[in-house]
Amino acid sequence: RPPPRRPLPPTRLPADPSPPEHRRERAGAVGLRLPALNATIKFYPCRDATYLHDRPGTIVGGKMATILLIDDDATSRRTLRQYLEADGHEVTETEDGRAAEVYLADPTEFSMVVTDIFMPYVEGIEVILRMRREHPEIPCIAVSGGGRSRNLDFLDLARKAGAKATLAKPVKPNELKAAVRHCLG
Repeated sequence: RPPPRRPLPPTRLPADPSPPEHRRERAGAVGLRLPALNATIKFYPCRDATYLHDRPGTIVGGKMATILLIDDDATSRRTLRQYLEADGHEVTETEDGRAAEVYLADPTEFSMVVTDIFMPYVEGIEVILRMRREHPEIPCIAVSGGGRSRNLDFLDLARKAGAKATLAKPVKPNELKAAVRHCLG
């Protein structure tokens, strides 16, 4: 939970001597003169810059990450979603790689993909390979319990396919948080 915001004290700026039709930056403030309204709008940078950095999670372009979560196991998907949302991220979830294709058709709205490896229809390895081929700038995290054989060599295969991080199930909150920070940082 973010700390409560403290109100900022009012600030007075000296009169802006710039020509009325120009937008200009001055002392950290951005002024926009509107001659038709005979007014100037001043935009100020955030004074309490530590506010964003005190929040949990990883900030991407000034906001928390938007993550596509793909896992066929509802319990695992719910747990991962809770971990990610507790860290302040926005999560879109789907139950398998085939259903995820709808989202992956235009993945620019996502900062990252977190996928299970063993799923029906389209496996997580296929999702990772497609992301590397079509959208290499979007990092992937692969998670797996090893399938029925409990063979975690599939996590090595996922890394070789292009996953930036891999996690063995059951995933711990701190491990997931660290993997997200690593992938987006």
